[in-house]
Amino acid sequence: MKLSFLFIFWLATLISFGQLIKVQTIRQANPITKEVYTFPKVIVSNSLSATKKINNKLRDDVLGTSGNTMDANVFDSIWRTNYRMENITNLSFKVSEANASLISLSISGESCGAYCEAFNYYFTFNAKTGNRLTLDSLFTHQGLTTFVKILNDDKRRKLNNKLRQLNRSLTLPRVKTASTEKERLSEMLSMYTDCLEKKVDIQFISDIEFTIKNGIITVYIDRCSAHYNMAFDELWTFIYKASLKNSKKLLSTYGLSLIKQ
Repeated sequence: MKLSFLFIFWLATLISFGQLIKVQTIRQANPITKEVYTFPKVIVSNSLSATKKINNKLRDDVLGTSGNTMDANVFDSIWRTNYRMENITNLSFKVSEANASLISLSISGESCGAYCEAFNYYFTFNAKTGNRLTLDSLFTHQGLTTFVKILNDDKRRKLNNKLRQLNRSLTLPRVKTASTEKERLSEMLSMYTDCLEKKVDIQFISDIEFTIKNGIITVYIDRCSAHYNMAFDELWTFIYKASLKNSKKLLSTYGLSLIKQ
């Protein structure tokens, strides 16, 4: 009896502090192509508001559906029918972290219009409010300025390394006599040189996507290429990882609360 009481008390305490977070899988097969689609459904046990806010954001950003869409119809707007080709395929997701403080996950797939192209969306939410987290919610104003500089320095370093490699390759005898290879390397050189001017702008910091796992923040910066020249892009998305614990001096009060003790 005493053990039962303690369990009930523990469970009630857990729920009251928003500890019970679940990420369920909505899984359906397209009735025409039979391809299986999966999509996350986040449940914040003690907050209907946070649950709705998170799921509405995920569905609107990725699937273009309204908040009133039933789970059974969540894929109706994107998959193939007898009258329409599908515009999203290979849809799946991966959860980085789900706890009382935050939910962090990624959704990937392939989007098709005139052409098809793979995509990745990265989301991190405050589990208590359901609000999507942005970098300016994790860092103080001065800390964010410093962190943006770190992101730009990391991107510039990777680009300069690639440019040095390309310039060396263009001097090789076999490249000088191979017009196709020379053209490919020259195209890459031009693309990455132009990309040096494209910096992370603190004014648009809310557009920068990231995930958090085990106290490590992973930031994803847009690639250099557009659709027409993506075949030349060997660097692709710029990824930067940082330990929240090692970034204490830059973090806001909320950012500090995410550090695992």
